[in-house]
Amino acid sequence: MMLFASLRTLVYSVLFIAVVLVFFPARVFAWSGLVRPDHVGAVQLAGLALGGTGALLAAWCIFSFALVGRGTPAP
Repeated sequence: MMLFASLRTLVYSVLFIAVVLVFFPARVFAWSGLVRPDHVGAVQLAGLALGGTGALLAAWCIFSFALVGRGTPAP
């Protein structure tokens, strides 16, 4: 039962991150006409580092919910 709850939490978390934090912003940027920069500079690298840190924090929270919280982020 706990494996199912942990798997469910993992699937919901991945879907949430994929839809809300990747898909929707990509659609908004495409509709607004914004394009990717031609080259990668210091600002883009800083953003990548900040985004990577946020992704690691999100993964840690997801695994904490799945293992310590018995699979659910809801109280």
